[in-house]
Amino acid sequence: MTHSPARIATRIILEKYRDPDSAVYHALRSGIHPRSLDERIIEARTVEGNVILDIGANAIWRLVTGIDPPRVFNSENACIGVGDSDTPEDPSQTGLYGPNVAFKGMDEGYPVVTDRSAVFRSTFGPSEALFYWREVSVTNTCGGGRIYLNRRVVDFGEKKQGETWSITVQLTIE
Repeated sequence: MTHSPARIATRIILEKYRDPDSAVYHALRSGIHPRSLDERIIEARTVEGNVILDIGANAIWRLVTGIDPPRVFNSENACIGVGDSDTPEDPSQTGLYGPNVAFKGMDEGYPVVTDRSAVFRSTFGPSEALFYWREVSVTNTCGGGRIYLNRRVVDFGEKKQGETWSITVQLTIE
């Protein structure tokens, strides 16, 4: 019997909404599925792939083994960070590289674990993270001492005032 090596597949979904009144932002933060807000959507984009960072892989094993475990990636701690660097991903990296970065905690009900996947979702409101989004990562805190699980570089465009952007990162062990 031949076995292929396990890998972590990643799907990142970015949904951009017109939201001058913050109604979409509040709905998404409360856990409403974005499809119910389609009349305000500007763009939806899905990107496959990313790099699991060495620091993130080691955190997973420390959590599994209980050896000096870091802060967990749960609903109270996990965040998605975005930045404007286009420095290519490398497993040895320890964070986001852009001069402009922003972090946001999980939307209500996230993260979700199902079907060999962990799914994280954060929503940035109409006046948050107003810069070009070129990198994304899941972290175990929005504050200091964060551990970056992964990093993906992709040009998502410039987030502008009056837009709410929802970003979902799904990590699946295959």
